[in-house]
Amino acid sequence: MTTSRCSFITVVILLSTLPVLAQDATQAAKPPEPDRQDVIYLLDSSAQALTPLPQEPAKPASKVETHFGTYSVKVAIQIPGTASSTRVKGGHDLEFIVKCTTFPIYQLLTFAKQGNNREGVITAGKGKAFGGASDPKMNFLTFDVSKYGESSYRLVMKAPQPGEYGFVVGNSVFDFAVDPQ
Repeated sequence: MTTSRCSFITVVILLSTLPVLAQDATQAAKPPEPDRQDVIYLLDSSAQALTPLPQEPAKPASKVETHFGTYSVKVAIQIPGTASSTRVKGGHDLEFIVKCTTFPIYQLLTFAKQGNNREGVITAGKGKAFGGASDPKMNFLTFDVSKYGESSYRLVMKAPQPGEYGFVVGNSVFDFAVDPQ
């Protein structure tokens, strides 16, 4: 066989394997989907790693106060501990992955230290006993949701400020903290 014919065959073989190699590289660049259902994972894009967020039990911490014909209402939840064990540096978007069959309702709250616990205020309002009431607003934070893989979703929180946060899911909170840059 001539040298030019060998070179031609080599080039054809290399070109025919490029799509397969490119597909393998694409799959290798994306971390696998979570192995556990209904657990929220922090996605570290640079290391292509998933870290499960701590799951804390949530208990109601609502409060109603009356004072000379006025009232105030606070609907809140508390989780144990003064700070999350999962900490990330701020200054960039945070990505989370959750594997689930149907996307349930996830709410994202800011938490503040309250004694030996952290408290997330869902809503608060004030009013007069025999008159108008303030229009309470929900304190949930926004995040983007998109499909991720075959059976998971990607949740993106846009460059959060330093603080304590948590995804409320039923009677649990998947918590994390954002530290200053």
